[in-house]
Amino acid sequence: MAAPLLSEAEWDALCNRARENDHPLVLPCCGSSGHCRISKLGTRHFVHYRRAACSWQPETAEHLLAKEAVIRGCHAAGFTAKSECSEGGWRADVLAIKSTLRLAFEIQWSSQTAEETEERQSLYAKSNVRGCWFFRRTPAMLKPQNETPAFELNFEDRAPVVNIGKRSCALTAFTEALLTRKVRFCGSLMALPQQKLLIAVAAMKCWKCHSLSTIYYIDSDLRTACGAEIPVEDVTWSDEKLEFTPAIENAVISHVVGGNLPKLGHIKRRFSRTIKRAYVSFGCANCDAIFGDWPLRDFILENRCNENREMIEVDIALPGPYSVPVPHWCFAESSQHCGITMNQMNGRRTV
Repeated sequence: MAAPLLSEAEWDALCNRARENDHPLVLPCCGSSGHCRISKLGTRHFVHYRRAACSWQPETAEHLLAKEAVIRGCHAAGFTAKSECSEGGWRADVLAIKSTLRLAFEIQWSSQTAEETEERQSLYAKSNVRGCWFFRRTPAMLKPQNETPAFELNFEDRAPVVNIGKRSCALTAFTEALLTRKVRFCGSLMALPQQKLLIAVAAMKCWKCHSLSTIYYIDSDLRTACGAEIPVEDVTWSDEKLEFTPAIENAVISHVVGGNLPKLGHIKRRFSRTIKRAYVSFGCANCDAIFGDWPLRDFILENRCNENREMIEVDIALPGPYSVPVPHWCFAESSQHCGITMNQMNGRRTV
């Protein structure tokens, strides 16, 4: 069993037997003998005697602590975890094993290029082993991809933490989530079907009759299951704007009736002489003149600078799936991951 998984009593007994030569410790990397040690961060591990002839290099306290966290995560996910396993030209910091599935975890605390990472990853692939990387600094040219799982690792209050998107997660919990398929590679960001949106309402002057009419716009992003955000502008710049969903329009009308804002004009299809076609638009409540997309956009940009703009909150079921093509590793506590996973797209399994 890996050192981090031993109880205090088991660890003490093993160290005592090793010191008395009653139970010699044999290290898996080279078959030479070693001894017990505890790092400055409190990680229990095994090390070589100084005279050992091995290419192994001493590990930092942070590296050891990260390995311990990965091992605990593997154990929590029902995997066997082995430290410093080697085969076919590679050596894994931690090798997770369950039935025929093998996954190598690498804690890369020193700098490494994307090319070096992919080269080392190919060695794992030749052994039918999946590789997963935790980087102190993720290589600049290494883009999110299903073939090479890679995540940023740092320490908060001396504890290893994984950064994924806008979220952070303890390394042990993240390892368990990865092995239990709560982390998957997805080709797009997809908004949750149920959203709580902030709607800004404002009075806009008509270009034709100069009277005031209410317009409104969504002033928040769409949320995804993995905590990412999709700017509304990325998915609603068309005739079927999300703003024109009846649930939002009705909420604004109710707000206008009970407040001091002018009337909301009819939302309908109008002809624009500027672009010489008709589209669904806001309009003047007095003369029905079209509030064109470009003047409206300028008005909204200016209104967003007003810290005291009037806001309402609306719960809404989206009328359809809203997604943008952003490949990413999706960490969702539920099984509702973003978009279509690469596993579904091409038949290959994810981590």
